[in-house]
Amino acid sequence: MDVTGAWDTMVAMHPCGWFWHTRGWLEYCAAFDGGNQNLSWVQSSQYMRVAGICPLVWSGGGLSGNGDPLAWPLALEAGALHAMLDGIDQVASARCAAHVAFRGSPLAAAPDVAPFLARGYQDVSWRSRVVDLTQSEEVLWRGLRKSYKPLIHKIEREWEIVADGTGELAGAYAAVHRQSRAGEQTPRPARTYEFPTEWIRNGHAFLVGAQGSNGWVAFAYVFLYKGGAYYGSGPSLVPNVQHAILWRAVLEAKRRGATLFELGWAGRSMDRKERAIEFFKAGFGGVEVPLVVVEKRFG
Repeated sequence: MDVTGAWDTMVAMHPCGWFWHTRGWLEYCAAFDGGNQNLSWVQSSQYMRVAGICPLVWSGGGLSGNGDPLAWPLALEAGALHAMLDGIDQVASARCAAHVAFRGSPLAAAPDVAPFLARGYQDVSWRSRVVDLTQSEEVLWRGLRKSYKPLIHKIEREWEIVADGTGELAGAYAAVHRQSRAGEQTPRPARTYEFPTEWIRNGHAFLVGAQGSNGWVAFAYVFLYKGGAYYGSGPSLVPNVQHAILWRAVLEAKRRGATLFELGWAGRSMDRKERAIEFFKAGFGGVEVPLVVVEKRFG
């Protein structure tokens, strides 16, 4: 069986599937640390057909995507889901895992939590901010925080804002991303910068960047999948430029056919920096919608 092909076909066809389910994203999560492992598997039926897929990554003593909940197991039949839940418990026991968590996506159909709650999971759902891109550009502009509008105009006059859907600017993005995080965290492995380039080239992401006389100073990396867009990262070397970049990214996602733009999780900030990021994203309008999350702790 072509595991990768069967896996991504299931993601594409299942109503609850989104980019976080894809094989490439799970391999990206596993590449973050030398101790991480991609333990995901395809669940087969008695007729050797694909009946489900179970995203599972070993990370930091638990089963998660580098601390974040994993994408929801996808099943075509109840028996496959129960088999995957059994398998998750077995892996957790063998690894002495502290916990496992799964999440849905506001950009896909909401999963059914009932089978998970029946197996000892807790519903710990939170929210995420989503913008409706079926609205006109004029309406989207009206939805921006008032203080952002003159700032965006000022930035657009002072910097060249460019969209890239070919991967041409991927190297510049990686350089800005590395520089923006220097001194804050352990440097990411080089492989984690190769995946984003591949996703741009295969049409699952794009970049918007700001360039001045001294080079590139900021970027927005946006995922694209199944008519939805997700603001993945926004590294910046100068203040405030990201306002105009994200606004251009919203319009670029709309131009590329996305109907929803997820800005990111809401109500999850743990410190001043994270609160500032949430406040920044809230200035682009949209509404907070439920994000289904379940968690199970062991031991």
